Amino acid sequence: MPMCFTHVDIAGSATEGHPLYGSPTATPLVGLYKYMTNT
Repeated sequence: MPMCFTHVDIAGSATEGHPLYGSPTATPLVGLYKYMTNT
């Protein structure tokens, strides 16, 4: 089954430490990995 279009935002690291944006996390990547490995 082909995977639908997915946008994984990796630009969060550009705003690390900014008081308005908080800290970037790898949450989207964890979900994508879980989907692709079916674990």
